[in-house]
Amino acid sequence: MISLLPRNPIVTRTVEEIGPDTDWECILDTKCSFKLLYLLRTIEQIVNITAESPEEQRRQSEWFSAFLASNGFKRLYDLFLSWESGSSSGSDGSAGDGGSHDGASASLGKECLESLLKLINAFILGTYSSTSTTQVMT
Repeated sequence: MISLLPRNPIVTRTVEEIGPDTDWECILDTKCSFKLLYLLRTIEQIVNITAESPEEQRRQSEWFSAFLASNGFKRLYDLFLSWESGSSSGSDGSAGDGGSHDGASASLGKECLESLLKLINAFILGTYSSTSTTQVMT
């Protein structure tokens, strides 16, 4: 259902306008699973944009670099390492949204984990392909 919501311009701007002092731990907070999923899906949409023009490719490449430089990927990886099976809990061990582990909460946790894994995969493949392209060209 969250994927059907329109993108919030403030959230989108927060994710798109990355600076060296971007606090990904605060942005990708695990206290509210719905917010975490919404933000992960927003990042997914940015990562999955097919850049057709050279200008779009440059902007996307700059965004990827800024995300990596601001420790965005580190936050994704830390979330993954701290994930507890069957919950949407974060690095502090507390389950988001009150700690209930009913079917809806478990489903939400699985959606968050799925989104997280897709993003980690996209960054690993993106980094690998840009590294191998650079190495081939030199």
